[in-house]
Order: sequence, then C-alpha cells, then structure tokens
Amino acid sequence: DEVVALIEFKGDDFVNEQVRRVVGTALAVAHGWLPSDFFDVATQSDTFLETPLAPPGRLYLDSVRFHFEELRTGMDFFAGSDVERNKGLDGGWVQKQLLEEKSTSDAKEEEHKWLCELRDTVAPRIRRELNRGTVLGEVAEAKSKPVPDVYSNTLALLRSIARSGNWPDTSTARSTVIRKLKNNTESKGKCGSFTVVNPNFQDGLYKNGIGSDPPPLGNSLFPRLVEAVFDLEEKLSNLTLKEANENGEASTKMPSSGARPTSSHCAINCNAQFTPHVDSGRGAGQSLSMIVGLGDYVGGELGVEGIFHGIRYCPMEFDGWELRHWTSAYEGERFSLVWFTPDNL
Repeated sequence: DEVVALIEFKGDDFVNEQVRRVVGTALAVAHGWLPSDFFDVATQSDTFLETPLAPPGRLYLDSVRFHFEELRTGMDFFAGSDVERNKGLDGGWVQKQLLEEKSTSDAKEEEHKWLCELRDTVAPRIRRELNRGTVLGEVAEAKSKPVPDVYSNTLALLRSIARSGNWPDTSTARSTVIRKLKNNTESKGKCGSFTVVNPNFQDGLYKNGIGSDPPPLGNSLFPRLVEAVFDLEEKLSNLTLKEANENGEASTKMPSSGARPTSSHCAINCNAQFTPHVDSGRGAGQSLSMIVGLGDYVGGELGVEGIFHGIRYCPMEFDGWELRHWTSAYEGERFSLVWFTPDNL
C-alpha cells in the first residue's frame, strides 16, 4: 500500500496558494532538489524567491473556528447548529473521496509529470536564482554580445542619463512596489523609475500636458529619450512578440495579427527590482502592457503569475492590470521600458 501523509495547517488566514507552495517546497527539499535551509532563506524579509506550487486536488478545508468569539463566550461558535452536528464526519468523507480520485492511473500519471517537472525544471531554476551572487562571468558574457540595432540609440540615451546623475526621483507610489534600487559600476548616477508621455498620442493630445497638469518632468528633461522610446515601441510592435496569457504562460504573437496600438505612456526603469504587484487602472482601448529589458545583465526575468520570462531584448506583452508581475533577481546593468495606456485620461 502507498504511504499517504496527512498534513494539517492551522492559521488565522492563508494567502492565495500559500499551502500548496509550502507543500511543494517541502517535497522538493525532502527529495534533495532544493537545499535543506530553503525555507529559512525564502522566508527572510529581504528575500523574494520562486517557490514550487503543488498541484491542486488534495487540498481541502476541514473546519473553521472563530477563536476570539469562543474566548469571549466560552462556547463553540457553531454549537447546536447543523455544522456542529456534522462536524467530524465531513473531513473523513472528503479524505476518502480525494484518495479515491487520486488513486486512478490518470491522476497518478499527472502527479508523476508534476514531480518530474519539479525535479528537472522548477527546482534547477530556483537553484539558479539562489546562486545569482556568483554570476559575474555571465555578466561579462552578456557584455560581449552585441546590442541589437533597433535598441542601440535608446540604450545609449539611457546610459548617458544614468551616468549623468540626472535620473529623476521615483514617485512615492511607485517606490512602494520597488524592492530596492541597485547602484553599480556601470550606471553610477541615480537609479529608479519615472514615466513619460507620448507627445504624438492621439494627434498630440498630451503634448502640452494631461488635463490641467503639465507633462511629466521626464518629457522636458529628456525630449530625445522620449522620442526614442516611442519610436522603439512602434518598431517592436511590428515584430514577433511574446504574450502572456491569464496563467502567465507565454505564446507567440505574429506580426500578421496586427500591430500593437500606440501607447500614451512609458515607464522607464534603471536598476529597479519590482515586487509582486498589479498595475492600477485599465488601458483606454489597450489591455496589454509591453515590456522589454536592455543592458548588460543576467537574471532579471519578468515573473508573471509565478512563470518567469526572459525579456532582455525580447519584448513581451502582458496584462499588468490583472496579472501579478515582478522582477527576479539580477546582476549587472538593467534598464526596462514598459509601454502602457492608463484609464481616465
């Protein structure tokens, strides 16, 4: 007979996928695919790491207690109710049903495939993330590769502004979703994130400002960069792009499906590592943001709903208003551009 472990979790609250990720991580550690101290490392306050997600189908809610109400009244909150009379029966019945469902050959095959993916793909990717601190050789290799021509002008302008020390301050709101700003020897000036608007959007709608507000500071400080980034968007929109679906998985978007609509805004980031978040607002006729990474760096993938995508000179569209996304750890000089059109403009 198979050995089945019943793992019980108790808590005041659980975040989405928390229990499945704890179980997935425990399995990876138990098999030796992740280091034994992984839980300690992953739960440090200054650390963000991908964690294995166990497949659905074995997790169930056994019971609910209102602990503080019981302390106040001295009684079970459900005392005398149908819930009280049925308590203790449902858990065993659910366990039996789940075990029967998971004992079929198809279910076993699905879970075997997941274990193989955990061993061969997910755990190695996480181990690489843990070893980001020893990738200087990879950064040097990245430097040796030529910059694609379509990006060369924009990258030169970004580097010039970063080294000049004139990089604008990051807004308070955006600072809340940036884990840290990384200064390095390649970009010695200020680092952070600022936004510019497209002066040609809808026949110059925002050329002189947005409503009663003036254009963003970046527009007046860096007109050549503004022109370059929106020119770059137009060129990239006619190329083959990656597109993330609602699960974060990427597919290929061919030019034949139509060029991407022109965006009104572009967020310009230098050595900024973003924490998991969703964007505010909704695009005016444009639900997808487009992001691309530039510079000499390794790592720095875009995480979308737990799936990581390399974006260095590889533009990708994704729904930033619905899908959680963030920046994985990286080493080196990293710029990113995010084109979008917010709501209520």
